[in-house]
Amino acid sequence: MEIRETVQEIAIPKYVEVARPKPQLFDGFADDVLLGYGVPAEWLKDVRSANEDTVLELADHLPAEAAEALLALATGSTPVQLPTASATPFEHPDALRRFRVIANVEELERALS
Repeated sequence: MEIRETVQEIAIPKYVEVARPKPQLFDGFADDVLLGYGVPAEWLKDVRSANEDTVLELADHLPAEAAEALLALATGSTPVQLPTASATPFEHPDALRRFRVIANVEELERALS
């Protein structure tokens, strides 16, 4: 009596991760809102296409106020509120970081010393 061997290849399934596109972080914001945070109009398309991998590189190319606002939005916090039409521009928090209004001579002397 003769015994026959059968060789059979078994296919082992391989799991391959499918690259899923990352969500765009600022797609849900209106142009007016993004412009109000200081994003230049010519950068709106780039801001809309930004995801979690590209937002830091994009922030390097934007004005500081816009970059800070976008990073705050990306992390889920609320950026500095937009100034209202009746507000004095020098009272806006972004302006206070760069300008100091001197009311009298004593303040001027302290600032210069």
